[in-house]
Amino acid sequence: MSGMKGKSILLVKTAKCSFFVVFLFLLSILTTSNDVISLYPSSEDFIRFQAGNFITVESDADFISYGFPGSGNTSYPYIIENYTISGDYQYGINIKNTTKHFIIRNCTIQVDNGISVEDTANNTATIFNNTISCTYSGIRVLNSNECNISSNLCVDTGLYGIYVDECYSAFVDSNTCTDASENNIVIRSSPLSYVTNNLCANAISYGMFAQFSTNSTLINNTFIHDGLEIQEAHSIYRTYTVINNTVDGKQIGFFVDEDDFNITTPLYNQLYVISCSNVLIINQEFKSTDTALFVFNSSSIDIEYSHWLRNDQAFRIEICTDVSFVYNTVVSNDVIGSFSVLNLDISDNYFGYNNAEGIRIKSSYEILILNNTISNNEFGIRIQSSRSLHIQNNFINSNSRYGIEFHLSELSDITNNTISYNFGPGIDLDNTHDCVITYNYFIENLYHGVAIHSASTMNIVHHNAFINNNPFEASQALDSAVLNTWYDETTQKGNYWSDWNVSFAYPIDGVVNSVDLYPLSEPPVYGEENPENPEEPPLDDEPRSYIYYGFFAVIPFYGTVYALIFRKRRLNRGRNV
Repeated sequence: MSGMKGKSILLVKTAKCSFFVVFLFLLSILTTSNDVISLYPSSEDFIRFQAGNFITVESDADFISYGFPGSGNTSYPYIIENYTISGDYQYGINIKNTTKHFIIRNCTIQVDNGISVEDTANNTATIFNNTISCTYSGIRVLNSNECNISSNLCVDTGLYGIYVDECYSAFVDSNTCTDASENNIVIRSSPLSYVTNNLCANAISYGMFAQFSTNSTLINNTFIHDGLEIQEAHSIYRTYTVINNTVDGKQIGFFVDEDDFNITTPLYNQLYVISCSNVLIINQEFKSTDTALFVFNSSSIDIEYSHWLRNDQAFRIEICTDVSFVYNTVVSNDVIGSFSVLNLDISDNYFGYNNAEGIRIKSSYEILILNNTISNNEFGIRIQSSRSLHIQNNFINSNSRYGIEFHLSELSDITNNTISYNFGPGIDLDNTHDCVITYNYFIENLYHGVAIHSASTMNIVHHNAFINNNPFEASQALDSAVLNTWYDETTQKGNYWSDWNVSFAYPIDGVVNSVDLYPLSEPPVYGEENPENPEEPPLDDEPRSYIYYGFFAVIPFYGTVYALIFRKRRLNRGRNV
């Protein structure tokens, strides 16, 4: 009897338990939310991870092992949703080497790397409506063609909000990515991708970065205090479709293979001019964006009466000919960018309070820098691997390092400039040859007025006024190379030195013991000796091997090399984030 009684009690308990389970199941059906994508069944009441757990799927079998609902096909993909995952984990959700369809949705993740998807079959990965704030990357998808990344929120991610690499025909739509410490969205090596309707804000580097992604479409993206950066060889830009994108309420202009047009209305906050000719850009205002103006592989470009303020990079003008940059204001930008131009006129501009250079010239030939004010930058003018510059009538003052720095350059004249109160040398020549420095005023620069370093030869310095430079040392100038001359051999007149009031030779600092044999008794006046014909640098028909005079020979390859440099600099952590 006692045995039968025990069995009866057990049956009653089992019946009660079964009824309770059925009741809970029916209740869950009645209360299940239908706010998610209706095509797929909800998994909310089948499986839920508690905060702190993470998910790793490394094969199709792992979907079953986790017990995710779904069948892994197009109609019923595996569902991973409604998880809160946080803690000291490398990944929140990590899926790789799978062939089944799956969707990750409605999850909140705060770990090192939020969602990582890698090496999945074509058109099987969907990442929808997740909220992610992570130390390194928010969503990273590699080698997963036709992936769908939509309606996610990535906030305050360390490196990237969304990073897509080697994903043919990726679809990145309606995401919000803000405050990434590098780039909010990266599309790399992913041809035929569609990147649409995204909001990017306040990235440290770029709002959206696209590279090696031919035939991609970028439409209706909105940028706030960052912008769009496309880095390709010039022939690849024409494969992109870039329409109706804005930065801080103003358009992003994208002009490729167009000639004979004017941009006169201040519509744009970013502007791409690629492989164009005979273009006038006037009255534009670029503010708080990434690279505000990018002119590449173009000719006969006039840029006038425009303003740059607080941009990550004001402009890049590269592999161009016949460029005029006049009457512009460039203030408080992180980086100016560079000119790489054959025949360039930079005149009557103001460059001030920029975090790097006021003007940067590289790999250029025949440059006029005239009547500019260049003040309170890190460097006034930086010149690298260039030839035949004419720097005249500029005010270059109060820069935190050099006034003018030459490196690997030659055959230039620097005349009638006022170079003062810089916290380094007024002019610094490094491996630079055959320059003529005349009729300049060097006033109270913290180091030497002119500093000539080793391997810089055949430079001529005369009829300048050196006033109270390098106050803590014996001489106002430095010469550490041979064959430089500190006076005019024809007129036997040298320079004025404020700390020297005798007719003896003025000693120049440096190991070669150079001297100014004919110091002047008073500051020279420009043009007094030869008012119509200021001295020109010597001619040299045999270019030196270290200068890039084969300028246009490298045009077909330049874009590719340029892209590889940025690839290494900015994205070398692609698979290691």
